[in-house]
Amino acid sequence: MDRDNNSNARRRLVALVHAQAARLSLPDGEYRAVLFAETGRGSCTECSVAELRRAFLAFNRLLIRSGLAPFSGAPSYRPSLADAVRARARTVLGDAWEIRLSGFLDGAGLPPVASCSPAQLRRILAFLSGVEKRWRDDRAF
Repeated sequence: MDRDNNSNARRRLVALVHAQAARLSLPDGEYRAVLFAETGRGSCTECSVAELRRAFLAFNRLLIRSGLAPFSGAPSYRPSLADAVRARARTVLGDAWEIRLSGFLDGAGLPPVASCSPAQLRRILAFLSGVEKRWRDDRAF
């Protein structure tokens, strides 16, 4: 059971770190440089939970220096999957993210994020990843 909790916390932290980097609009090289400076690793997939927490705090410091709101949390913070969904939605959907996310949830017949099951939350994350991919593809031209 503890291994599952650690695995879930790890996945959530990876999602949050990626969302922080996206909010900062960091190019891949800069994102990896910050990650490496904090953890000694070039990818979140190589990081332990403790290293991801350090990266999370480092990206929060960058957000603050950039005049952006940091993501909530502390070194002992164990973000939930719902926290990761909200953070990702804020980054991908922009200023009116709550309204846009609510529209998706209504259209998909899903309850509010706080009431979603883990499977439903993963479905929302998949939707957000698709939106971000389409947005990136459109900007490539």
